[in-house]
Amino acid sequence: MVLYLRKINLTRTALEDYKLDITYGNWEDPLMNDKFPQVIYKYRDWSISHHRKSLFNCEIWFSAPKQLNDPYDIRIPIQFDYREVEHPDFIKSIQKVMPFVYPEARPGSYEYKIISENFHELIKESPKSWFEKNLELLRENEMFDVYGVFSASNSCLLALMWGYYANGGQGICLGFDPNEIKRALKCGFGNAMYIGTPIVHSLLKGVQVFDILHLFIKGEAWSHEEEFRVITFVENDTERLIRLPPKALKKVILGYKISDEDKSEVIRCLKDVYHSQVKLYQIVPELTGFKFKKKEVSY
Repeated sequence: MVLYLRKINLTRTALEDYKLDITYGNWEDPLMNDKFPQVIYKYRDWSISHHRKSLFNCEIWFSAPKQLNDPYDIRIPIQFDYREVEHPDFIKSIQKVMPFVYPEARPGSYEYKIISENFHELIKESPKSWFEKNLELLRENEMFDVYGVFSASNSCLLALMWGYYANGGQGICLGFDPNEIKRALKCGFGNAMYIGTPIVHSLLKGVQVFDILHLFIKGEAWSHEEEFRVITFVENDTERLIRLPPKALKKVILGYKISDEDKSEVIRCLKDVYHSQVKLYQIVPELTGFKFKKKEVSY
């Protein structure tokens, strides 16, 4: 997994504790340019109006986490080691969050100490139910509404993606230049990392998995999507739609079952809006294997 950051902070402590294979750095560094794909792909259903606008207007949409297909996207499942509540240092972890739970209590005061100890005893009564209840509340917290997610793929040759994101091969796939996306807005971007079991979160270590890592972690059931994602922050939903310059679109790939009428409409758009500067391809099934290939289309 390669992660490029601009506005998002990622600490080496988090990387070491979770042992994720992440390369990180300043994405303004020209050395980053050879570490991410030159084109990323968005599968589109041509029968859906706002999908067609992706081509007509050269625009992309940054979804809210709760709008995504995967219920665990961004809001990943987390496991806890409930034995930590018996550790003598666990009270210190509680005291760190007390200002958010009881802001009226002054840190270091006798009242603060008593409240922390009572809170600790409450958790120890039933650690599992306490953590699960609070994790459920956290998943629905509005703090996730500030994220915008543009999910693309590293490949335009994925049969399942054509099947359920491009209307069974009747749609199209748009190939965008990620360099142009990063120039258009502040964002973090990288390949999704797929894992089979949830991360075990330690309150004693103080590493907050919701700070950054959850943005790129997905369950391994989604690994066939070969996702490359772009993350940004929004203040309201009007900021989720980003219009890119026409030069951001590098390729258009027609589905293997696209109708002649839809194909003609795509070509008219490429001529009128993009002045025939975008390469056009069409997906065709390989005759010797269960895979696709693309062939260039002159227009």
